[in-house]
Amino acid sequence: PGTDAVRIQYYLNSTSSAELAYKPGKHSGETILAGLYRFNKGSYDIQLLSGMMNNDLVIGGGWSGTLGQTGFNGEITSFTPLKHFQLSKTILSASAGINYTFPNSLYLHGAYLLNSAGILHADSLTANLLLNNVSAKSLSPSRHSLFVESAFQFTPLIRGDLAGIINPSDGSFFAGPFITFSLTNSMELLTGGQLFFGKMNSLYGGYEKIILLRFKWSF
Repeated sequence: PGTDAVRIQYYLNSTSSAELAYKPGKHSGETILAGLYRFNKGSYDIQLLSGMMNNDLVIGGGWSGTLGQTGFNGEITSFTPLKHFQLSKTILSASAGINYTFPNSLYLHGAYLLNSAGILHADSLTANLLLNNVSAKSLSPSRHSLFVESAFQFTPLIRGDLAGIINPSDGSFFAGPFITFSLTNSMELLTGGQLFFGKMNSLYGGYEKIILLRFKWSF
């Protein structure tokens, strides 16, 4: 949304499609050209992509399917600079996760995320961590991240969610607990927090804990 671009989609059949997108730029570093191919194989939806984005050659793919009753999904993308082309400067972003929903509505999700250009040692980030723009090349500030999430519908009107990100390199972690109350058909109250834990020189240790309250009225 908000991008001046051209996008073409072609549906080969009910489970396969191909598309091409092009966004021109005033300079070569602002041009984006990419292609995507989606198809189904057994119980898995698979996609492959390739293109050029901001002077990077991008190649990647992803999958989403099931292992028995457990959801299994992931993706991997490489970004190689086109200027002074060197494979050694390739940045790799990859993730893989599983999820499961119990009959009582308890939802569990766990995933691993790799950012080859991320921080490995116990280095504190800048104070504007929460304001940084996230890009496909930097989905996480750390080299390795473990993501865990759970959700439960306590009653038809009350839902709880708890998510966390752990940096295994220094043991610091982030936790985001939230509880949603449905007050009426059009009013909702959400309370929760963004909590950081760890030593001061660790990835997530140098931040305060944020508690928030949100009232939502739909009309």
